[in-house]
Amino acid sequence: PEACNDVFNRTGEMFREAFTFARLVGVKTCIGTETPITIPALVKEQLKAQGKDPADPAVVQEVYEGMFRRIAKTHPLDYYWLWTPEGWTWGGNSGDQLTTTMDDVKIALEALKEVGRPFELATAGWVLGPNDDRAAFDRMLPKEVAVSAISRQVGHTPVDEAFGRVEGREKWAIPWFEDDLALASPQLWVGRTRKDAADALAYGCTGLMGLQWRTRILGPNILALAQAGWDQSSWNPTPGEVPESVFPEAPLTPGPLGGIVVDYVGHEISGTDDDRLYQSCRYDLRGYSFKLPEGKYRVTLKFCEPDFGEAGKRVCDVKLQGKTVLEKFDIFAEVGQWAALDYTYDDVEVTDGWLKLRIVYRESLPCISAIVIEGPGLTRKINCGGPAYQDYEADGSGTATPPTTMGPPRGLAVRDFYADWTLALFGPEVAEETAAIFSRIDGRLPRAGGHACPCGLAPDVRPWELVAQEYAFVDELAACRDKVRGFGNLQRFDYWLGTMQYLRANGRLQCAWGAFNAAVPQWQAEEDPAKRKQLAREVGLPAYRECLDAFAEAYGHLLDTTSAYAAMALTSLITLRGLKATGIVAGECTSAALWPFAACRRRLVTRMSV
Repeated sequence: PEACNDVFNRTGEMFREAFTFARLVGVKTCIGTETPITIPALVKEQLKAQGKDPADPAVVQEVYEGMFRRIAKTHPLDYYWLWTPEGWTWGGNSGDQLTTTMDDVKIALEALKEVGRPFELATAGWVLGPNDDRAAFDRMLPKEVAVSAISRQVGHTPVDEAFGRVEGREKWAIPWFEDDLALASPQLWVGRTRKDAADALAYGCTGLMGLQWRTRILGPNILALAQAGWDQSSWNPTPGEVPESVFPEAPLTPGPLGGIVVDYVGHEISGTDDDRLYQSCRYDLRGYSFKLPEGKYRVTLKFCEPDFGEAGKRVCDVKLQGKTVLEKFDIFAEVGQWAALDYTYDDVEVTDGWLKLRIVYRESLPCISAIVIEGPGLTRKINCGGPAYQDYEADGSGTATPPTTMGPPRGLAVRDFYADWTLALFGPEVAEETAAIFSRIDGRLPRAGGHACPCGLAPDVRPWELVAQEYAFVDELAACRDKVRGFGNLQRFDYWLGTMQYLRANGRLQCAWGAFNAAVPQWQAEEDPAKRKQLAREVGLPAYRECLDAFAEAYGHLLDTTSAYAAMALTSLITLRGLKATGIVAGECTSAALWPFAACRRRLVTRMSV
């Protein structure tokens, strides 16, 4: 316990130094906890030893009072905020959960009054309020309590329009500078940040913050938000009103737009004799694109809910050729779990050579099990997420590089921003060329390493020769290097070039991993041990060495660009994860040369305190 006290005391000293300086320069500060409050086990034991019930509201108020008094004596503070649970965004909330949360907030309010109100109270969370009315806290809480929320879907959902229905109190929008799924990648969101800032202004928000883990790599996003808080007149087309996005869709390519595949082989499906067709699905996708001759087609979409056991958990909109054909679509609400559900649309017209199925996220991650396209002299049947089945073809790829955005992309013009930013960072010699490149990739960077939290890589079965085209901008940027003048300009240019080279190497690594996985069955299916070992050596080792080479390239660029504490944290995470292939090639991978980091020529040496 004494050591724990020392940690709290040192933290208090750190906050006192930082928050005192913040107050001197006019920066507001805020710390907080989740609501309902979680009382640590040791504190509960001490309360019980004093004859007190930790669940008694009066005792909970004592705990809040003790926390607030200590804060007031230790360091300055402007706001203490209470965060509603993260589960409210992914699974919604029940009436009992809302009641318990509101009771806890009211207890905290009473505690704050008892200690003389040394700071103000605020709410925050992954949503602005409960699922039946996101603006409900405006009716339930005193006006002196500020309300705030981070944007949903890790920032891919726009600022909640419910902010516009909150009146007479402080209200803070909190867009994401980056999402933690893609912490292994650079994330350029200047256009999206401007759109969110413009929306927040239209909804009357009095505060605008950005959610982040890293620092230097988010420089453009941070600067865009800072500028938006002062003046939006040069780029916001409708100040005070919600502007339309000016974000064109990326060039079309055949196949799925992102997504992850899953297959529940053997699970019984009701409402069909074709169980196998509905046992697989692709989820967390934005749709499919099909290159087809011009004409009219009959399109059938097949769905099955494999995970959720109640309505309202997975909701989306479905569009064909830009027209919404399913709005607030909820598979479970229609047929329940593990049941087949088909929708057929006639006379879907293709006029430009493309049939476009688009899915707009509302709640959780959308999914689809199969697609049938029928037209004059042409029939295509796709088993989404699954293998070839009867006359259905296998899905285009086991996994695809996730699209940059979940749901429709959004943003405002960015060329003026990058013209100024590249001039300041790289100098006039390359400002125009580099501004054009950064403007083009803003909000459109490939999400290599955006498959899991945090920064999970995943095998990509597409050939690298195809995927490499998504990274053509890296060579365009590299071609500008010789024109950069000045040590500082070159240092900053090399940081951003190395960052994009690191992203590309991660894309290559995912493809190498996919190729290795595809090679594994070639030796695993061989029953003869000697032949299996020979195949592993001839097929498996070269594929695995390609993985190592790509990993070394990515890790080297990561070390080259590590210049901030947050980047060091990412380096540590990648180091801990490494690249593992347990049991690879029948015991052949015993050489130290096949350890993932053996191929890396660079090292990061840090000082450690014990």
